[in-house]
Amino acid sequence: MNKITYTKHCELCGAEFTTPTHSRRYCSKSCVQAAYKARVKESRKSDAVKTLERSHGLMPEVCYFSVMQTASILGLSRMSVYRMIYDGRLKATRLSSKVTRISREDIEATMIAQRLFSPAEFYTFDDILKITGRSRSWTFNFLRRNEISHTCHSGIRHYDKVHFDKIWEHTSVTLPEKGWITIEQVCKEFHMNRSFARLQLTVHQITRRTSGSTTYYSRREIINLRGASGGSYFCSVQEAMNDYGMSYDQVRHYLKQGKIASQVINGDLKFERDRFEEAAHINERTPEN
Repeated sequence: MNKITYTKHCELCGAEFTTPTHSRRYCSKSCVQAAYKARVKESRKSDAVKTLERSHGLMPEVCYFSVMQTASILGLSRMSVYRMIYDGRLKATRLSSKVTRISREDIEATMIAQRLFSPAEFYTFDDILKITGRSRSWTFNFLRRNEISHTCHSGIRHYDKVHFDKIWEHTSVTLPEKGWITIEQVCKEFHMNRSFARLQLTVHQITRRTSGSTTYYSRREIINLRGASGGSYFCSVQEAMNDYGMSYDQVRHYLKQGKIASQVINGDLKFERDRFEEAAHINERTPEN
């Protein structure tokens, strides 16, 4: 008995094929899958259009869209919308761990911003790095802390030039360069480690000023404290033994008794001469006749 076959044309690719059933519409499995994806995409687009029409007409109070509806309106994939939200290009409200909504105003503002983007009105991150002269982490934290307006164009984040210049104008250093120094400069110029320098600046109440997120200390007061000669402020154990006629144990005793902070400089244990003399009562001793 001969089987009946039908000759048909694929509704997707148009290729001719034979089939034993009259209801078959596609020539292969790949065409079936492609047609299914096209129907799903068209259905989602239709739902988004209907939602948009309801918000304009019958239901004006509906002004928030899901991520999938936003993707259909913008003609993007769902992951592209999520990336826009993460990059700050599109504002969204997260109602729960699984529910995210985007307002109509934010969608329209994003479309306008992308359409009217002008590179002359924005700084890139590299441009801001050159302006600040700081590290990448410091600059990034500065931008995030001050909530500098930004947008993402062609995969690159751009920051609003007017907003940044206004914030940076009040943040940039206006103190005299030679009159004030940072903690890093104190460590480098006076051969201290950071913890020891902070201790000395706090104990002696050195005048300080803050500009933005940076603290500056009075260079004049530090020089006066250290001594104009640059070598009389610190004293080593051996120098104390020679200058004051003490043994090694006596020097260590007064260091411990006076709770004098010390640090290793160029291989020698150094400490403040003034505080050591105060702890050892050097100035109070009467000279022998």
